[in-house]
Amino acid sequence: MFDSIYIGMSALNASAEALRSLSNNVSNSNTVGFKGSKLQFVDLFSQGSNQNGQATGNARGSGVALPRSSVNYSAGDTVVTGNELDLQINGGSFFVLQDAQGHLYYTRDGQFAFDADNILVSRLDPGKRVLALDPGGGLRSVDISRALLKPGLATSKLSFQANSFLDASSTSSSVIPPATVTVYDSAGGAHRLTLKFTKSASAPGSGSAFDLEVKDGSTTVVGGLQVQFDAQGQALLPELQLHYAPPGSEPMQLTLALDQLRARSSGSGEPTSAFSVRANDGFAPGELVGKAFDADGRVVLTYANRETSQPFQLALARFEHTAELRQVGGSLFQSSGLHDVSYGAAGESFGTLITKSIEKSNVNLTQEFTDLILYQRSFQGASQVISSANEMLQKLYDMGRR
Repeated sequence: MFDSIYIGMSALNASAEALRSLSNNVSNSNTVGFKGSKLQFVDLFSQGSNQNGQATGNARGSGVALPRSSVNYSAGDTVVTGNELDLQINGGSFFVLQDAQGHLYYTRDGQFAFDADNILVSRLDPGKRVLALDPGGGLRSVDISRALLKPGLATSKLSFQANSFLDASSTSSSVIPPATVTVYDSAGGAHRLTLKFTKSASAPGSGSAFDLEVKDGSTTVVGGLQVQFDAQGQALLPELQLHYAPPGSEPMQLTLALDQLRARSSGSGEPTSAFSVRANDGFAPGELVGKAFDADGRVVLTYANRETSQPFQLALARFEHTAELRQVGGSLFQSSGLHDVSYGAAGESFGTLITKSIEKSNVNLTQEFTDLILYQRSFQGASQVISSANEMLQKLYDMGRR
């Protein structure tokens, strides 16, 4: 009788503990990156023994136990947020976080933000920094405090847009509209140069030639240069060197590429000349105006001068044995077996990333409510066993008093 009560009590305890685990799952059904868990029921047996302590093989059931819980690491549903600093992992890896004491945490919650010190942190737990890979494959914080301004770069090369041409049938009196281009000096200052072509009287063989004049406003920067073309209309020299000394700045050496410029006779109804110039490099200083992630987990910084940089790539952690992980709250895990973790970037065996999205909890409410009914029935059944055993003991006690 007493064994029946003890067995019933083990079932009551197991059902109550299972209900506690189920309640935690249900309450976190909307927690980003949460992984549900389920307790594993194990039957208990007592083994009989002889006088020498040897097992006799006469085993009897002794109830149920809950030795451990099992975490479900399956992926949750995708939620598109549109937030540039939200990421979702498509695969079995984890993001890596670090607290002020240097302890590492792993999470599937990809909601990130930059704090007041311009360091990437968990949006829900700003005390934990998000880690990226360093050039040597180690881990480092994502600190963009030194990347808030993109310094200007002096222009060094100019080129013509595709399909640019000069009318080889024009005369020296023909008007060829000039083209303008913006160049930047070493201090980031912008200067607008005008390139003007005039048909030259002298030409190489059956080809053609044009005199080039470059002006900065009304000041002639370059004059007396001649661009020669062969009979096929291709420039005889692939490029020209232009020396330019901007006011108040260091002199510049500009390379003018001629590979896209042709000389040809215009047909009926065609423009006499059509060309434009662009700067292949060089830009003004620009402040940081945008922060986002790309599909490879790189931090993409966008500046007001339309330049971008990608100084960091987030680290992902992969575990050979997820049994080494333990939940510590906040959708975070810690590992007790650091030899089982490896770090890498998105791609290959670390999975891919989905930008502007997060991963919902993987709790299946339908399954949880089904299990709730089972645990309730188990609890009721165990209660009935204990009540019945107690009634039988009471009867035996009453019979002994007569």
